Amino acid sequence: MVFVQTPDGMQELSLEDFEAGVRDGQISSAALVKFPIITGERWVRAGDLALFQYLYEPAKIQFRRRFRLGRFPWSTSLLILLQVILFIGLAGQSSTLHLDHLIRAGAKNPAHVFELGETWRLLSANFLHRDVWHLFFNMVFFFNVGATIENTYRRQDYWLIIVASSLGTTLLSGVMSDQTTVGASGIVLGFFGAASVFGHKYSRILPRNYRRYFTGIILPYALFILYVGLVTAGTDNWGHLGGLFAGALCALFLQPKLLRASNRDEPTIFGNWSGALALLLVFFTLVSGVAIREIGTPFTRFSDQETGLSFVYPSRWSFGANHLGYSARGNELGVTVGVYVGKSSQRFSESNNAKQNFINHELKFREKHGYITSLNILDESPVEIDEIKGIVLTASLHTRVGPQLTKNVIIERGSLKYYFVIAVPMEMASRYEPITEEILGSLELSEPLSVTEARKEVAVFPRMASAHAKLGDELAMIGKAEAAKASYLRALNDVSPAERSRIGLARLALDYSGDLQNAERVLSEHPLSTELQVEAAILLAELKYRRGAVDEALATLVATLKVHPTSNLIQKRIRELSNAKVSGPRFRYNAR
Repeated sequence: MVFVQTPDGMQELSLEDFEAGVRDGQISSAALVKFPIITGERWVRAGDLALFQYLYEPAKIQFRRRFRLGRFPWSTSLLILLQVILFIGLAGQSSTLHLDHLIRAGAKNPAHVFELGETWRLLSANFLHRDVWHLFFNMVFFFNVGATIENTYRRQDYWLIIVASSLGTTLLSGVMSDQTTVGASGIVLGFFGAASVFGHKYSRILPRNYRRYFTGIILPYALFILYVGLVTAGTDNWGHLGGLFAGALCALFLQPKLLRASNRDEPTIFGNWSGALALLLVFFTLVSGVAIREIGTPFTRFSDQETGLSFVYPSRWSFGANHLGYSARGNELGVTVGVYVGKSSQRFSESNNAKQNFINHELKFREKHGYITSLNILDESPVEIDEIKGIVLTASLHTRVGPQLTKNVIIERGSLKYYFVIAVPMEMASRYEPITEEILGSLELSEPLSVTEARKEVAVFPRMASAHAKLGDELAMIGKAEAAKASYLRALNDVSPAERSRIGLARLALDYSGDLQNAERVLSEHPLSTELQVEAAILLAELKYRRGAVDEALATLVATLKVHPTSNLIQKRIRELSNAKVSGPRFRYNAR
């Protein structure tokens, strides 16, 4: 027991009550106390006791006596006024802002931040709102919890919590989500996080009514807001979590202003430099944008073994479709890179100009059907990718999503056609030029998987005629005429004769302006199996037609029709050849 002299007489206290009285400042250092275990029957000053000296913390006692949340929150109010003015200035008489307006004003958009280096959006997005109700509810919470933080911490600490919460909101949201977002809810959650940490960190010295507020009300409100976000579509939950975590992290290292004034402990460096730290965070946020523009955004290489095409694109881009309906990768701003690889029955140089084919069948066709409302070819330049020549066609066009600048790489590779299309909204074309040039410069063409597999088969079965014929077909498909010819001859001369090789040599002569008479001889010198006779007859007729023997070509088809009277292909070719004798249009084989 401990005995204490008070104006009302002597009080007998338990050790626990004595310790609580010292901590609460109810027992002063000048009070006379008798602690029989230590002082015996003597009365001594409480301040002379080692136990009192250990328990007595005047700064915390002053904190408990002076802590109030009633001071008017000027900084919080000014921030609210700023956000209201921003909304009215952007929206005017409208109650809702369109997404495009928000993006132009400074909304958080991952493509703008991580590809264009507009890192200032990480801060500005926190002070914009999409509509009146969004603004209203955020400002209600902003005032209530922001006033609490402003009354609790020094002004520089308050601003550090705001800056850290803003960046925590937009950074985590930008990394984890492609959403375009705005709003002060991340800062509000940062306030909640800081208030929750403060309440649990200083609950022992808080006045009882405030202790209930900080430990029993603040955290449930924060969890409620998080829950509402989770069950509401379109809510930036990652941003909420980022703001909550950043605000809580700051409060772990900050001291309330009432304790800082007279605390016997040395203040932390973090607390001393909180204002400078807030400025440094803002500075590095802005400087990082310059670094992103200089270093560039991270790229991922896409490789398609089936077609042999590979290229790089920004790592954050996702799958979708472009304005031509091609499979594409792109971002939420409408920047896309789309690819189409097709196979023709003959080489483009023999069938149609590659550029004109693309313009007519890809661009003007969609313009005719309303998918493209205007089209203007701006420029044409040659390109060579792994010794394969092509062109880059630059065009401006207007689609349903607005005006776009497109760069279209058109490549013919034997009977394969490659259309590689980069599209950028016109207003961002200049800013995305470094990225589009990086993508164009990364284009590579390797052998398709079918060629690689055919080579493996020849390596395993070097005496198999069908393997060499298959390799010849695959090499002819990608325009390697000499290599294909060698493979076909290998099948004919060095191993057992192969019917497919004879057909392949005939095709090579047609596609690559070879010796037509020799191709006729090779194709005719041995009878072919029944399943190949129709295909061979069509090729033989085309060879004869190419060298001007129209009647011989027609006779070949008629003779084959007698053997295969139900062949629709032969009947169709006879009609085409008969018309060609009269009107002159060029007859085409299409037997593949």
